[in-house]
Amino acid sequence: MATKATKKTTEEVVKTPEVKTEAKAKAAPKAETKAAPKAETKAETPKAEAKPAAKKAPAKKAPAKKSATKSPEKKVITKIQFAGDEFDADEIAELCKADYKAKTNGHVRALTVYIKPEERTAYYVVNGKVTDKVVF
Repeated sequence: MATKATKKTTEEVVKTPEVKTEAKAKAAPKAETKAAPKAETKAETPKAEAKPAAKKAPAKKAPAKKSATKSPEKKVITKIQFAGDEFDADEIAELCKADYKAKTNGHVRALTVYIKPEERTAYYVVNGKVTDKVVF
């Protein structure tokens, strides 16, 4: 035995397909009985689809873009102490660059400096080719 609420929902489901298929109902009375079960599944499907669509509505926000500002570059200061004297490695490197530019008038792309504090001399290699020395 079905309750009144179940009968009403069954009648509503059956009524809905009749409105849509009035032309088909006149042609074939058996089509109404087959259309009723399909209508029930169709009636349930929109309800099921509506719930997930409502959950998907709040879209995820894109993560905030990182600022384009770069952190200031940290400078390393290197000091060399030998026999009571102190030498700054950056100053020696600048002496080597200045010596190379004065002698060749070329561009320094890469610089390798070898320091011998006991001789107070720096040997350098510029761009992997030119070698020379500077007394500091």
